[in-house]
Amino acid sequence: IDFVNISTLGNAQDFGKTSISHRFNAACSSGTRGVFAFGYNSPGSSANDIEYITIASEGNSIDFGDSTVSGYAQSSLSSSTRGIWAGRQAPSGYSNVIDYVEISTLGDALDFGDTTTPLDGAGGLASPTRGVICGGRNPDSGSTGISNNQFITIASKGNAVDDGDLTHRRKDLGAMSNSTRGILSGGRDGSAGIQFSDIDFITIASLGNAQDFGNLTFSGAYLASASNQIRGITGGGNNSPNYWNIINFVTIASAGDALDFGDLTVGRYALGALSDSHGGLGGF
Repeated sequence: IDFVNISTLGNAQDFGKTSISHRFNAACSSGTRGVFAFGYNSPGSSANDIEYITIASEGNSIDFGDSTVSGYAQSSLSSSTRGIWAGRQAPSGYSNVIDYVEISTLGDALDFGDTTTPLDGAGGLASPTRGVICGGRNPDSGSTGISNNQFITIASKGNAVDDGDLTHRRKDLGAMSNSTRGILSGGRDGSAGIQFSDIDFITIASLGNAQDFGNLTFSGAYLASASNQIRGITGGGNNSPNYWNIINFVTIASAGDALDFGDLTVGRYALGALSDSHGGLGGF
């Protein structure tokens, strides 16, 4: 586990370790606690483990509970109290399951509702009231990916509803937000072997299509993104055969190309990211 201070440029530092080696974790957080669901255990099996950290205190992660189903490449988002995971690639195929936890209370995840279609590889972001699940792939799209976004009301359990489209189809993208604007970065089109560098933005409270924001300094997929109310960072990922250690940042309120932030401690992909000041927490 690495950490950075989002308001200060620089390289990541060591925070601690998870209990097992894994990839495709999906992370969410309150202002004090970070929670992440494992996706794929090394040496190669779907996982349903959930672990947590105390963000202000460096150290190893601790068992939280279990997801409702095992699987990987799920999206994640959170408010100040509730963490949510949506879709995944389960042993039986694509899943439409949305499950949730109360972040302050240890225990297994519970059923929240369903995505509009079974999917994996989507990006998740939130305002204090609304969560948005962006892109990914489903059984009809194959490896190409989809462009549609869907939203949920975080405090009210229920199924997701369509919410416009990204500027183009993609999966395995990075997603982050402040309380009003969501940012989607990178991703890939598996059918053509294309890795993207472009960045989209959406206004979370308004249904509608994404618009162009700018570009990352690199092209890549399986990215991790986190934010505070002013700045968003995106790092890691891969563009075969490279595993990136790059971290970029953008100013969320101002469209434009990303700039260099620093580096992770090691190049890697299919990682998750969280912060103690993201858009789902409200104003900071």
